[in-house]
Amino acid sequence: MAAIATNRGLIDVTDVGGETGTPIIFLHGVGSDKSVWTPQLDHFSRQRRAVALSYPGYGDSTFVPGATREDYAAAVVGVMDAIAIDRAHICGLSLGGVVALRRAVHHKIMGSCHRHHFTAGGRKLTRVHSQTISHKTIMGWLLTNAPPREPWALI
Repeated sequence: MAAIATNRGLIDVTDVGGETGTPIIFLHGVGSDKSVWTPQLDHFSRQRRAVALSYPGYGDSTFVPGATREDYAAAVVGVMDAIAIDRAHICGLSLGGVVALRRAVHHKIMGSCHRHHFTAGGRKLTRVHSQTISHKTIMGWLLTNAPPREPWALI
């Protein structure tokens, strides 16, 4: 799509899909970028707005020397503000799960949050409001909502 200006530099973003349903934002892991979410963007954009971004220093986003998980989370919040998303489902893989947790802290301070699903290092997925759900619950949801005969869409 395009680069979006945030207080953490230009962030490379793909923003696709309709305006119905709660948007879903995909956060990548270490050593990759937003492109790893292409199959999920293709699938979920048929049902709702789907967004993937590359953190500062990843993909085509501006390099920020010494950027931390806090900077990545701030970039996510900056992108959400810039594209007018105040509530979203967050799907984070590996580092993306850590960034999602940091983003939830930032966003909660700002006063609005919805549902957040996280994974980091194979740990349980946690919902903000301190309700713990198992990875089986989320995997079941993903399997139910993934495109048929495309198991790679879950990788």
